[in-house]
Amino acid sequence: MKVGFVSQETQDFLYEVLCRDNTFPWFYQEFTSKYTEGNAEVCKIMGYEEHPYFAHIMAHDGEPKSAAYEGVFKKLWDEIDPTGTQPIIRARAAKSMINDWHTPPTQPHVDAPFPHHVMIYYCNDSDGPTILYNQKYTGETVTSVTPKQYIEPEKGKYLIFDGLTYHSGSAPRKNTHRTILNINFYGHPRVLSS
Repeated sequence: MKVGFVSQETQDFLYEVLCRDNTFPWFYQEFTSKYTEGNAEVCKIMGYEEHPYFAHIMAHDGEPKSAAYEGVFKKLWDEIDPTGTQPIIRARAAKSMINDWHTPPTQPHVDAPFPHHVMIYYCNDSDGPTILYNQKYTGETVTSVTPKQYIEPEKGKYLIFDGLTYHSGSAPRKNTHRTILNINFYGHPRVLSS
């Protein structure tokens, strides 16, 4: 696992575009990670729930899917991977809105069922931690998880971890929104900038 911060210039740019620009397109999603019977990628554990959020897919299967790929995503990724050697699987922005009633974290899940890395970039200061669990995806159904670490959102912070680690997101209960960039990539996190 690696935690770091990007430059103030990049932080401010991403905050303005993804948190304040009312022309940036967001698309409603009913589930953060939908459970499907027999699919071990997403757990179905009592005490965890899915909640709606807004998303914007910038890249999928390594291909740009939006003008935001060049205009937004590359601003961040060029700073994180200046050599351009880390192939992207998926890049998406996600915005969870305030949910002041009791909402538990999302179902523990992995973003993909094969070896990869996950980077979560926090666009704003918020509550709603990312939770990493001790359990790893093996293809077998997981019926319980134990938290290993809670990572609180802070503007400019990024978190990189093994993509086969089960994790959950949380909706904010105090702040108006929690906005992130979620990037899945191949490669090795050691080559990424600090």
